[in-house]
Amino acid sequence: MTPKRIFLLFVVAMLFTRFATLHSAVTVEPFGFALALEEGEQSEVTLTLNNTGDEDLVFEIDYRLIEDDEQRGLGPRRDDLGDRLGAVRVQAGRWIGLAWDGERLWGSNQNDGWRMTPVTRDGNVGNIMDPEVDNYYGTCWDGECFWVAHYQNSQLSRIDVQGRLLRTIRLEAQPFGMTWDGENFWCALYAARQIQLVSPQGQVLRRWNAQGIEQNRTMEFCFVPGHRDGQLWVVSCDPGIIYQVNVEPDPPQIVNTYRTNIANVYGLEHDGETLWYTTDAGDWINIDDGAPEFHLLTANPEEGELPANEAQDVIILVQTEGVEAGVYNVMLELNLTGADGEASALVELSAVISVDEPANDINGVVTDLATGRAVNNVRVDMDRYRITRYSDEQGNYGFTDLPPDDYRLTFTALNYLPLILNVNNAEDDVNDADVAMLHSTCTPDVDELFTQLEPGGETDMDFTIANNGNGPLAYRVERRLL
Repeated sequence: MTPKRIFLLFVVAMLFTRFATLHSAVTVEPFGFALALEEGEQSEVTLTLNNTGDEDLVFEIDYRLIEDDEQRGLGPRRDDLGDRLGAVRVQAGRWIGLAWDGERLWGSNQNDGWRMTPVTRDGNVGNIMDPEVDNYYGTCWDGECFWVAHYQNSQLSRIDVQGRLLRTIRLEAQPFGMTWDGENFWCALYAARQIQLVSPQGQVLRRWNAQGIEQNRTMEFCFVPGHRDGQLWVVSCDPGIIYQVNVEPDPPQIVNTYRTNIANVYGLEHDGETLWYTTDAGDWINIDDGAPEFHLLTANPEEGELPANEAQDVIILVQTEGVEAGVYNVMLELNLTGADGEASALVELSAVISVDEPANDINGVVTDLATGRAVNNVRVDMDRYRITRYSDEQGNYGFTDLPPDDYRLTFTALNYLPLILNVNNAEDDVNDADVAMLHSTCTPDVDELFTQLEPGGETDMDFTIANNGNGPLAYRVERRLL
């Protein structure tokens, strides 16, 4: 019989994570920040992006306001819904649809054979596109291609930027207008006097009889996910009335109305900042959407190259002019793209801005419990925000300008056990959030166990594990038959 060797593997879990991306080592310093400012003040924070990998990257910085933070106030309101911001004169025609592709507005002109004209915000007209479809009302952009609504054929058609027909979806009735919400279509069925939510497969998911839409003559839509009070915008053509609709309740609820005092309004779109609508006279009119504006942070540069083994400073400018008092929890998003053009990582870190609100610091020292010596490079994370700090050579760490609250800090370091500390900075700065790190060892008194068994035999083999550290040891024994 061939003797079997059974190796017992001792696995000790040690948590140590240094921030890295999927395909290259990218660090951000500082990783998140908090500021306390008065209204009207401004401040700058320098973020250093360091690419220690061997792959060149391209970065882009964006941000989003955390909407459900109970302490978050509202930003300033720029103007009122419908305030005219400008207009672009394209050419006379019946513009029966608008679509925003992220850079340009595309208008569909019924009087020009339903050809589509691209126009920038400042009025520069591009090359006209002649689609392979006609007789449609309403246009939208799904992130890659256009969709148009066929009134006569009761279908939706997808076309690319060259105008080539890619696919169609059959509907129950004639559509007058449509938009894409990121997952499904909102379509107005003119003959049915109804607005429907339709899947990309043509399945009707919701029906709304459009109560409150004057004459039920819905012509065009646009969908703005960032408008949490009302994501769907609807225009009825004659008279030209624009409605803001909250689609979360069932049935949807009209939350805002604006009368254009212009007849034959067929096109409606949002360019990420403001609303646009079209008229028969050839004007594309730009109006305020009335939504709260939020320009608390700006990044310079917002995008750029991050070569291998190099660093790039990004200046975050925080301006509180016109910002209401409150705590603003902003998530900074660092998108990294590799040389192959595919996103390789998304890094998220917090920017916590307190405007005319109290804020206090949390500071402490990290030491080794056994020796009393300072421990550097200990990672300190908090539960409420994505802000991370590391202890220095003297063991010091600190978080500045945090909103008064309860915080749960987690300390991790190589060769030490994770440690959790609960801290409350509600009354004042906390300067004694000190911790002493523990460590454990896993020392078995054997390297391997060897025995020889006959079929059906069994035996007991004893061994001893010693923990010579000053903290508890968690271990697991695995067996592997060789």
